[in-house]
Amino acid sequence: MGDNRAQEVIISKNHNIAFITDIYDRVWLYKLNNGSSQYVDNYIQDCYGGTWLNVAIDDQFNYINVFTLVKHNSSESDDEGTIGDFDEYSTSVVWKRLYDINDADLFPESNASPLCEFSYNFGVLPEKISFDNGLLAVSNGELGIKVLKQLNEDSCFEEIGQCSNADYENENDCINEGENWIITYELLTEFNPTGDIDLDRTICQQAYDEYYNPGLNGIYEPAGGFYPYVFSSFDLSGEVNSVFVKDLVVFSGLSTSNGCYISLLDNNGSIINNLSIANGYTINNISEDNDIIALSAGHDGVLLYQWNNGLDIEYLGQIETPYSNHAKVDGDNIIISTEDGVYIYILK
Repeated sequence: MGDNRAQEVIISKNHNIAFITDIYDRVWLYKLNNGSSQYVDNYIQDCYGGTWLNVAIDDQFNYINVFTLVKHNSSESDDEGTIGDFDEYSTSVVWKRLYDINDADLFPESNASPLCEFSYNFGVLPEKISFDNGLLAVSNGELGIKVLKQLNEDSCFEEIGQCSNADYENENDCINEGENWIITYELLTEFNPTGDIDLDRTICQQAYDEYYNPGLNGIYEPAGGFYPYVFSSFDLSGEVNSVFVKDLVVFSGLSTSNGCYISLLDNNGSIINNLSIANGYTINNISEDNDIIALSAGHDGVLLYQWNNGLDIEYLGQIETPYSNHAKVDGDNIIISTEDGVYIYILK
């Protein structure tokens, strides 16, 4: 309606809810089951004073973790006022956990916990995110890809100082905050979470308790969020248009005919091996289902591949279409969004 536009749609397969991204405006929610009661408030509230860029979900059976990439160009919340101390136009990953996801639920955030959780602040370049099995891949423009790793339990971290680029042994223990220095973090083992997010945040982050005893003065992140440092980071030959992650494999769709770059990570975030495919094509979007990879390649239509895990991938063919913006693999269906409308192809 009106000036609303749907740039991207993600569907929760466990709960049949569509998350519809209207960039710089809203993330709308729509239930797909027949007879469902639609949400009265059919969108997700703003979080940390950002405007929406991209959304990914962690689709669990009892809840949905919603990860959003936001840009702090206004730094104003829905309730007015500035939230957080961020550089203008920088981006952040923030998230919330939705429990009101059944057909009869009317308000999606009534029991959300956490309701608004900050995880990581980036520069101005990130535009796309993709989540799978504990990893969140973030496009970083012409600087490549950054990957965050999900936490399995409520955690409290201590900032333990700085180390120069030449001094640290494992870059995954650090966040690059400048040209010559790094911040390192250490997990505080004395932190014992209670299960109450608000109380645990206070215990972790306070400098003193109510009796003026020294507190942990740390950085808190509940289970489902991310470590406060980059798990993996790598540069690529070209600007990243799209990103897709699955099973420790990161697919990066590149601009200016640089194709798709595939990176295989180990459990520590280091690159084991890599592979470049679709050389000579500009990749706008990446989709996978049932081991079929579809690459949306603009005026060159859609490129299809058989993926046999890891870097074992086989070219299947090309679908010629008008300018291809996005392609989605869904079982035996290839659904392609083009400048002339939507095309659906059936694989045989």
